[in-house]
Amino acid sequence: MKLRFIITSIFFMVITSATIYAGFFPIASVNSDWIWYRDITKSARAIKQLQRTSSGAGLPSLLETTTLSALSASDIQRGVLEELMYEKMIAQELERIDSSQDWDQRVARDVEGLLTGRDNAALKQATRELYRLDLDDFKKLVLAPQIREELLRKELALRAKDPEGWLTAAFQNARVKIYFLDYEWRDGRLINI
Repeated sequence: MKLRFIITSIFFMVITSATIYAGFFPIASVNSDWIWYRDITKSARAIKQLQRTSSGAGLPSLLETTTLSALSASDIQRGVLEELMYEKMIAQELERIDSSQDWDQRVARDVEGLLTGRDNAALKQATRELYRLDLDDFKKLVLAPQIREELLRKELALRAKDPEGWLTAAFQNARVKIYFLDYEWRDGRLINI
């Protein structure tokens, strides 16, 4: 009986360690959709890698006040979390607008269309050097969100809705819960606690 308990305990410790190491646990929820820790860490690592590879490259300032190299790890984490929350809201709004359409498939098709005719080997090398991401992660974390946002802007324009007004309302009405990080969602804003 004692041996069985020890084996079971070791098994659960290994599974828990692997889950934490892989980042396969939720860090936040936006209107009941999970944001996973692995997505935050991949995006943050990509930004940090871009900082290293582009230092001194004279990149335009971000947020009109800060250069990419001046962002701290905390600023990056917060920005990534806000961006992932925004992406969740966009995906949810597209689904709300037209649930009969497979938006994920359309985004994937548009991403592939964007990359058609490009040198795949060069793209893989560039994403690895600039962002330290493989091509699939680059598509998921960089290209797909931009295409999804553009699709939403087009859908809102077809319905004569203001995208900026939608964004303000979406942030105000979002039900957000944050776990394991020092942030809180209050009045449509992410704030440090």
